[in-house]
Amino acid sequence: MTYKKQKIEIGKKVYGNKTLGSLVDRSFKEIVKQTPLPDLTKFFKNYDELFFDIPQKGDKSHTFLIESSKDYISDYKDPKDDEIEELNNQIIELEARIDELENPDEHRFYKNGTVMSRGGGGNYYYMEGGKRRRLVGGRPGETWAALKQSMGYKESDDDFESKAVIKVARNIVDQIPEGPYLDIEDIAGGKAKTVKSVKVRLDPSDRKANPDLYESVEDYSKALEKEINEAWNLERELEMMFQKYNNQRRLGETEDDRKEGRRMYRQTKKELDRARIKLVKFKRIFEMIESGGNVTLTGIDNLYEELFEGDMKDSYLVSKAEKAKFKGWENGSFGDIRRGVDPDTGEYYTFG
Repeated sequence: MTYKKQKIEIGKKVYGNKTLGSLVDRSFKEIVKQTPLPDLTKFFKNYDELFFDIPQKGDKSHTFLIESSKDYISDYKDPKDDEIEELNNQIIELEARIDELENPDEHRFYKNGTVMSRGGGGNYYYMEGGKRRRLVGGRPGETWAALKQSMGYKESDDDFESKAVIKVARNIVDQIPEGPYLDIEDIAGGKAKTVKSVKVRLDPSDRKANPDLYESVEDYSKALEKEINEAWNLERELEMMFQKYNNQRRLGETEDDRKEGRRMYRQTKKELDRARIKLVKFKRIFEMIESGGNVTLTGIDNLYEELFEGDMKDSYLVSKAEKAKFKGWENGSFGDIRRGVDPDTGEYYTFG
C-alpha cells in the first residue's frame, strides 16, 4: 500500500504584552476574599455569646468597654450617683442629729448665758448652745466690757463677787465642747475688725523711732518707749485676731464661716509676723540704750539704719527664735518693760 505524503503547517499565535492586557484580566479579584462590612446585630450576638469569656479588667475587658463608652458619651451620668448623693445627705443629717444628742443646746450644769473663768484666770468663756465660746481679749478686753454691761452689771462691779463670772476648774472647762470665739461684733453688732483697720489705728511709725529727729539720747529713749508700747498694742491685737481666726477655721458653724476663717487666718498670720519683727528691732535698739555703755545718738542711728533702712532682708536680720519670744504672754522682754496679759490676773503689762 502506497501512502501519499501531506504537508501539515502548524502555527502559533503570539500576543504582545499590550494586546494581552486588553484581553486577559490579570487582577486577583477573583481569588482575594473581601472583608464584609461590620454588622451591629452580629456584633451584639457575638458579645452575648462571649460575655462570660471576656475578662473583667484589662485591655480587652468589660472595664475597658465601660470606660470607653463613658468617655464617648460626654453627658453620661451614672444612675447610682443620685443614690450616692442621697445617702451622703442622709449621713450628714444623721451626724448632725448625733451631734445634737451628744452636745445638746444647753449644758447640763452650765446654762446658756453663763460666763466662766478657767480656774479664776483672765480667760473668760461664754456658754452658748451647750458650748464654751472664749471671749476675745479676756478679762480686760472690750468684748467682756460690752458683755458685762449687756448683762446688767456696772463696770465697777467685781466680776466674781457680783456673780457675773463663776470660777470653774481648768480640767472641767477644757472638757466642755468648744465653739467659735465671741468678739465685740457678736454683742454690739456691726462688722468684724479687719487687719487693715487695726493697723491704721495702732501701727507705730518707724519714722518716729528715727534718731535723726531727736537732740539727745534721753529724748530719743522716751520716744522709743512710746513706739514700743504702740508696737506691743498692735502685736497684742493681731495675736488675739490670729487666735480667733485659727479657732474659726476649725470650728466655724458653716463651711463659709470656716473658709473665711482660713482666709483671715493667713492674712493675720502674715501681719502678726511683721509686727513681731518690728518688736525685735525695737528691742535691739532698746537694749543698746540700756546697756550702760557710752551710747551716742550716732551709734543708735547706725543701728537704726541697719535695721530699718538697710538692704538686708528681715529674714536675715531677725531670727525665728527672736520672734518666738513675743508669742503669748511674756514677762520682761525689754528688761523692766513688760507686755501681754497675765493668765492668772488677766491684767495687761505695760511699762515699769
